Amino acid sequence: MVIKDPRVLAFRQCLIPVQVIQEMAVTASLGIGVIILTDLILLPLLVSFVPITPRVEAALRMIPLAIFASMLAVAAIRGGPPEWAGIAAALAAMVWARNDFVAIVAGILVVAGLRYLA
Repeated sequence: MVIKDPRVLAFRQCLIPVQVIQEMAVTASLGIGVIILTDLILLPLLVSFVPITPRVEAALRMIPLAIFASMLAVAAIRGGPPEWAGIAAALAAMVWARNDFVAIVAGILVVAGLRYLA
């Protein structure tokens, strides 16, 4: 079957040759295999030989606090009174309940309530 429609011929000229796609697929598959090998096997094996000192353990425990603080900083800089009140409510809930989840929920509720009223 010979195709003479110029639209179909123009479309075929835009297509990438199949051999190139096959080579890219093989390369991508090999790359994913290397990533899986390093992430799931080699890195845990190497980390098992590294001793966790008290200083490293303290740093690992502070990561959630650092993430929480960075989110609060962005809200404080870009936000207005509802966000500032939400931060204050979250900090008060953190001191009162000593629970991250309770603090986050309190902050969200205060911000949502003040935005609703505005």
